[in-house]
Amino acid sequence: MRAIPALDSFRIYLTGFAWCCVLLLGLQTTHQAHAGDQAEVAGDTDGERTSEKLIPDQKSLAGMPATIINLAETFADTAVDTGEPLTLSVEHNTKEKVAVASIDQGLLTIGWGKVGKTEITVRAKNSVTNKIVDVRFNAKVWHPDYWMLAMTVLGGLGIFLLTCRKVCRRSPVVGCGG
Repeated sequence: MRAIPALDSFRIYLTGFAWCCVLLLGLQTTHQAHAGDQAEVAGDTDGERTSEKLIPDQKSLAGMPATIINLAETFADTAVDTGEPLTLSVEHNTKEKVAVASIDQGLLTIGWGKVGKTEITVRAKNSVTNKIVDVRFNAKVWHPDYWMLAMTVLGGLGIFLLTCRKVCRRSPVVGCGG
């Protein structure tokens, strides 16, 4: 037994619409960490040294001003926080042309540079307890690809309109007026 043509057409229409939505929603996906992810422990422990994910990955549009992160708030309630002043340092930066990280008076400043991606490691050391917490995060500088954006939107719109046309040809019940 064959399916009802109107339902077939409607299924094609919904499939086209779903593909359009997938294409449009997939344009601007970002991988931003949420505040609830700040307590995630990476699992790298070495005696008095631990590695934790306290700073979410940073992403900036090319040409944007520097990002400032308060490290006193970041390292509060961690293994190194005893109320004593911490020794803070930037231990590792894979590509300083992408982002320059510096610490001044407990504030981490990330100056954005060329388009690309880098990994930055910040270390907090408590000189009284000799405990160390390393925080590793990625920093990315990007610029929009307008050509890809336009082609994706036009492709999705084309699939949507083609599907609408096929639905109207197969079944006048859908309400295409013709």
